[in-house]
Amino acid sequence: MYWNCPVRSFFFALLICIGLFPELALACSCAGGSLEGKYEGSDNVFTAVITGGEATSERVGNSPKLRTFFDVTETFKGMIPFEHFNSHADGNSCGISLQVGVEYLIFAPDTGNIGLCSGIVAVSTVPEQGEAIGPKYVAALRAFKAGENDDLAEPWQFIEYQGICRLSGRFPYGETRWPASINVTYRTALPENTVADPGAPHFQPGYAELSVWVPGRDDLAGFPLSMRVHEDEYTALWDVDHYKRGRYLLDRESIVDFVTGLEQVDTLHLKSGHPIHGDIDAEASLVNAGDSVSKMVECIDSHLKQ
Repeated sequence: MYWNCPVRSFFFALLICIGLFPELALACSCAGGSLEGKYEGSDNVFTAVITGGEATSERVGNSPKLRTFFDVTETFKGMIPFEHFNSHADGNSCGISLQVGVEYLIFAPDTGNIGLCSGIVAVSTVPEQGEAIGPKYVAALRAFKAGENDDLAEPWQFIEYQGICRLSGRFPYGETRWPASINVTYRTALPENTVADPGAPHFQPGYAELSVWVPGRDDLAGFPLSMRVHEDEYTALWDVDHYKRGRYLLDRESIVDFVTGLEQVDTLHLKSGHPIHGDIDAEASLVNAGDSVSKMVECIDSHLKQ
């Protein structure tokens, strides 16, 4: 049965007709993965535009199994030995909904089976603010395929919203299951309709913060993390948020020099010591961070020149 519906996504029409709702997807939990991990763990990596789909007589829970048809636009890995994706729309079982007419970056096995945990991301839609990760993934894959980069380091992202500029990146840290992340935040203006509060430093233009989130390492309390850019070393103070993740805050006066220094290096070195876990020496690759770092530097420079 082919789905013929004016709604842009035939999967969305299917969800309405069979009485399912998007919030069911909350029952699905997927482990996070890096671009390199997704690439190495997939038989096929390519971009494709969704052209249509059909529901089959087989079911997964309350949802029929689906066939999704596509046109390949660019191939990065594999021979793509299937003509359609196999999926379903049951959010409880990590089903996935792809929109007709949208281009996606696909990670798929030779069986063509996909789901919410496949790591698929849209590349033809861009958020109103900041950078979409899909296009940055594609750019990183192109550079890797062309031999311009030796690895598939996780792309960094720049976002600007409500008077804040933020640079974010992820990197492997020790033997933790989840990657650590680094965030540089700089406020250029107060949020709209907000009155300055001397008792809230983070609401003051010029407020700057660098934090490193180390998941699952609560017992690193009291053992500062050091970061090196060129010959400059920054020692951070330890803090913790309400999610009980380790957070390291850098001296705000060093933010401008720190961000500017990132333009000149390919790797950010991070190190911490612990009497039980020993020394943990991590590296955050900046191979796919150049444009985002440049935008962050431009944001800070523009504010300082005002």
